[in-house]
Amino acid sequence: PAQEPSAQQQNAKLEEIAKYLSLTPQQKDKILPILAGGAPKVRAIKADTSLSKMQRAQRIKAIQQQNDPQMKAILSPAQYQKLQAMRHKSISDAIH
Repeated sequence: PAQEPSAQQQNAKLEEIAKYLSLTPQQKDKILPILAGGAPKVRAIKADTSLSKMQRAQRIKAIQQQNDPQMKAILSPAQYQKLQAMRHKSISDAIH
C-alpha cells in the first residue's frame, strides 16, 4: 500500500495549493478542510492497482465533483479555473 503522508507533508501540500490559488485567509479556512477531507480518498484510489487507469480517473473525478459546489461558492472564477487545471493534472497523473 502507498505510504500515508505525515501530517506535516499533508499540511505542506495544502499550503502549496492555497498559495497556487492565492487564497485569502478566510477562503483558506473554508477550503483546506474540504481538500484535506478528499485527499486520503484520492490517494487510496491512486494506490489501488486493481483499478484500471480509466476507473481511477473516474473515481477521482467523482470525489472532486462532490466537493465542487462548495469550492465554487468559496473561490473567485479565476481561482476556480486554476483549481480545475490542478484537478485535471491530478487525474492525468493518476492515469499515466
